[in-house]
Amino acid sequence: MHNPKVLILFPIYNGEATMIESLDCIANQDYPDFRAIIVDNRSTDATGEIARRYCEKDDRFEVMTQDRHLSAVENFIFCMTYGRDHSDYFCLRACDDLSSRNYLSELVKALDETPGKLLAAPAVK
Repeated sequence: MHNPKVLILFPIYNGEATMIESLDCIANQDYPDFRAIIVDNRSTDATGEIARRYCEKDDRFEVMTQDRHLSAVENFIFCMTYGRDHSDYFCLRACDDLSSRNYLSELVKALDETPGKLLAAPAVK
C-alpha cells in the first residue's frame, strides 16, 4: 500500500447510529488518494463490528482499536499526533460528519495552492 496524500482519522466511541453515513461520505469522495482509519475507543456498541465490515468492502479503510478506553480528548490528541506523523495532510472526522463529494479535493487544492498553509476548513452550511 502506498502512502496516500491524505489520512483521515475517525476518533470514535459508540458511533453505531451515525457512522455508516459518515464513512460513506468519505468513500464516495472525488479525491481518491486517501486512507481512512477508524480509531475505535473501546466502544461498547456495534461500532467495532460495523467498522470491520466497512473495511472488508473498501480497502482504503482500516480499524485501529485503542488498547484501553481513553477520554474523548485523549483519543482526539492520539489521532492528531498519528495523523501528523503519518501523512502529508490529515483530516479528523467525527462519526456523524457529513460532507459533499468534493470535500477532500477542495481542501487539498486549498492547501496545495498555498505552500506553508497549515489548515484548511470547508464552508459549513
